[in-house]
Amino acid sequence: LSNTGVIPLDSPLYDFIMDWLLPASLVLLTLSVDIQAILKLGRNTVILFLVGTVTIVVGGPLAYLALHWLAPADLGV
Repeated sequence: LSNTGVIPLDSPLYDFIMDWLLPASLVLLTLSVDIQAILKLGRNTVILFLVGTVTIVVGGPLAYLALHWLAPADLGV
């Protein structure tokens, strides 16, 4: 909502959403996942999901290390 200008970044509502509402929503979303249904999709699907997750976790820091010199001020360096 801050990107569209509905809630300014310095608003207390924005802080509340980021500090409380977003984490609570992510926990509830995670608790509502039907693990059995995901496992029924098949072994290949689960393997592809896990490989995708690992590549994102590894690729993010690698991209930062490779490209942080482009905009050090924006990245907090």
